[in-house]
Amino acid sequence: MKIELLNPYVIKIFISLKKEDSISSISKRINLSYGWANKWVNELIKEGILKKKWRGVVLQEDNVSYKR
Repeated sequence: MKIELLNPYVIKIFISLKKEDSISSISKRINLSYGWANKWVNELIKEGILKKKWRGVVLQEDNVSYKR
């Protein structure tokens, strides 16, 4: 994982994330605008930590970066 990706927003997303979740529910849970939550979730998708699903995202628990 790139060091630039570790920031307070991403850490909040990790803490509040459920196995299958929507970006909207994540943003409401951590009290962050949908735009910012979407930006950081997309960065986590690029890293392979999250996988895009029809109506949300799925946590990839076997991802090496996530395990670290």
